[in-house]
Amino acid sequence: MALWLWPSVAQADGMLAARVGALVPQPFSSLGSSYLVGVEGGWVAPVWKRRLAVAADVAFSAPDGDGQFQSAAATAPVSWHANVREVLIGVQLVVRQPFRRVMPYLSVGPRLLVVDSLVSGQAGAARLPTSREVTVAVGLQIAAGLGVTLGPGQLFVEVPCAFLWRVGRAPQLTGDFNPSALTVAAGYRVFF
Repeated sequence: MALWLWPSVAQADGMLAARVGALVPQPFSSLGSSYLVGVEGGWVAPVWKRRLAVAADVAFSAPDGDGQFQSAAATAPVSWHANVREVLIGVQLVVRQPFRRVMPYLSVGPRLLVVDSLVSGQAGAARLPTSREVTVAVGLQIAAGLGVTLGPGQLFVEVPCAFLWRVGRAPQLTGDFNPSALTVAAGYRVFF
């Protein structure tokens, strides 16, 4: 009975969404898969039959990684393990095409990634002190998604791919890395 209070998806000016999913950085780096949680807020433009939207989002994930490198200061190769916390912030332009209750969409926009790594290492039998490294990456994310109208909003599934480039100096223990990642996520988007 309360559903009639919500505007239809076709008439909405704003949107809010929550998503959960899996971050898959393996095609680009040695980091392992992780969960991903995020929120999004946006505005639906009152032009072109409301097919355009602009949204901002923030997401959090926590992949782990392992690696090895040869250091001039150590006789044995240095092995490292990183517990990583990632915060991804972005803005995107969304193009939607409704087909009754189904709405496929594409989005594209810039991304900022902040990576906080707690790195432990070992060279041969010697343990290295644990250190914290913070790196930043910028880039572009492209996502394809599909929403299905359910109640006052849409249940959706999407596959974003973020192409990111690290900025600043390379991390000392983990070395240079590619922070790009593929994601598979699902969530619910409410229009108001």
